[in-house]
Amino acid sequence: MGRVLLAAVGIAAGAATLAVVLAAGSVAQDQSLGRALERLPPEQRVVRASWFGAYSPGLDARAEPVLREVLPERPIRALLFRQTSIDGKVFNLGAADRLSVWVRLRSGRLPRECSPRLCEVLQVAGTGSLPDVPFLRLRRVGRGDLVSKVPFLQTTAYGRTAEESYSFTSPKQAPPFLLTNDVTSAAALPIFRPIHRSYGWILPLGRHSLHPWSIDALKGRIARARSTLTTSSDYFDVSDPLSQLGSTVSANKVTARRLLLVGGQAAALLLAFVVLAAASGRAEAEATRARLARYGAARWQVVLLAVAEAAGLALVATLAGWAAGTGLAAVVANAADVPVGGALTHSSASPVGLGVAFGLAVAASAVLLLALHAPPVRLAHFSLTALDVAAIGCIGAIALALARGAADANTLASEGGTGVLLFLLPALIAFVAAVAAVRLLGPALRALERAARRLPVSARLAALSLARNPGYAGAAAAFLLVSVGLAAFSVDYRSTLRRAQSDQARFQTPVDVVLAPTGAGSPPLHAAIGAGKAERTMPVLRLDAQVGSGPGLRDITLLGLPREALRRPPFWRADFSSSSPAELAARVDPGRDVALHGVRLPGFARELTVPVQNRGDPAVVTANIATPISARSSLGRAPCGPKFPPPPAAVS
Repeated sequence: MGRVLLAAVGIAAGAATLAVVLAAGSVAQDQSLGRALERLPPEQRVVRASWFGAYSPGLDARAEPVLREVLPERPIRALLFRQTSIDGKVFNLGAADRLSVWVRLRSGRLPRECSPRLCEVLQVAGTGSLPDVPFLRLRRVGRGDLVSKVPFLQTTAYGRTAEESYSFTSPKQAPPFLLTNDVTSAAALPIFRPIHRSYGWILPLGRHSLHPWSIDALKGRIARARSTLTTSSDYFDVSDPLSQLGSTVSANKVTARRLLLVGGQAAALLLAFVVLAAASGRAEAEATRARLARYGAARWQVVLLAVAEAAGLALVATLAGWAAGTGLAAVVANAADVPVGGALTHSSASPVGLGVAFGLAVAASAVLLLALHAPPVRLAHFSLTALDVAAIGCIGAIALALARGAADANTLASEGGTGVLLFLLPALIAFVAAVAAVRLLGPALRALERAARRLPVSARLAALSLARNPGYAGAAAAFLLVSVGLAAFSVDYRSTLRRAQSDQARFQTPVDVVLAPTGAGSPPLHAAIGAGKAERTMPVLRLDAQVGSGPGLRDITLLGLPREALRRPPFWRADFSSSSPAELAARVDPGRDVALHGVRLPGFARELTVPVQNRGDPAVVTANIATPISARSSLGRAPCGPKFPPPPAAVS
């Protein structure tokens, strides 16, 4: 009974760990996606429908129902008129819902109404007086600052931003930029009906409105909304930030698949306990079969009882462990401020997760059944049990995984089997190690028993007892081997991840300051570097070039570094190359002076005399250094040129 409970606890522990790992991957993806969304500027963290044109009633009735199918909330409306001049006074007028969110008051109050009789406005930029005509009574009730571009970034007049939309004149003479909080009334002002305007309907995306498991469905709803609106009018447009989050979503999928390595350790723990139960309970299982046969049980009855015992034990233990792991995952998701229901229904409690749990139960019951009841296979003087055959198969799978396995984004995206191999690799290695430990322990204990004949009686009895009944010792050795091996793997994998993070950070920000020219007319960089800091700088030359011709034309980048920098690069790992940095520097070192050789021009001379040999008759060419010339003869171009950076004139 104790062995049965021990195996059940091991299977449950492995299933619980795998359930937590699956849910943790979902939680990690959600948090990473939320951080990526928050890193975007606020004006880009929205789904925005825009329309530009003259006055057109009924736009809200066309746009809002469509956008509510994207997110179940009322969109924020915004309006921006084209720059207008009335009664000789130029101004800009806009409106937005929730105006108090987008502006900060400096004086006065927020506007309350907007009608032809009285339209209260808040001035947020510009200078100048406001028009006051019978059909437009503008009254400034406060002054403030526009603190968010969310309502006006893409709802622009002629594609111009809020700052640019009132800058038909010089920025120093910008007319007043006025805002009101009544979009419907401002859009219907009779005097503004001929004026073109831009509308915007905005759905902000928050951290709790976008999740990895809902992003595909959101993309589909946005695509349907875009199709519906643009079909109804060519002046509609719908934008969203999901394309900017594509790289984050892809990287999160790779990270979640790499977490399967931890899940593989959970499966290895399950297999270790199965090996433990098989090593310590096979003799008892054989005795039970013999006893049933003596009492007249048919063969099929014995087989059915064995299958029922193994399947029942594995199924109950796996489901119990999976339920415990799912509960723990719910606690983790709640602590991480991730929707518990969404995280679980798309991980451990999803159909795929439940399928994984059922697969674990089936695999555990099959391995347990074969380990306890499968007859050994005899080859000459050797006998192989079902565990031995399974271990040999696992060795082949390990070889396949090492031959084709990879954890980069491209491979994981294109080859789904790679993720499965990563999941199974630790478990397979641990299983092979456990079987090898059990098989090698028997001969080792028999050798110990022979060697202990000269030892005291107590040591001889202990060695003899272990040699005659190595089941418990083999189980303990197998479990200890698997535990230590997985612990070492975890430590090494953690150091690998830390090193990868450090390498990525160094690649993104290799140095604190980079000084680069802005154009062809920039001054030499060495003139901008202080003499006291010169020893801390590294000059780098990067040139774009092309090699080949026709279809074989290729773009290349030429990188130039000082010889000392090549010999001692700032960041170098031994696995970057089989050659050392000094060897690589020696390979690209020409071993001679590569400076251009030519005539050194005098420092203060205004003219330069160059003798040219023309078919045996000497000739003299006099050149004014201030103007470049070409000296030619019947033999061709004279070989002369500068030996240092080009001076004001050169002779060729």
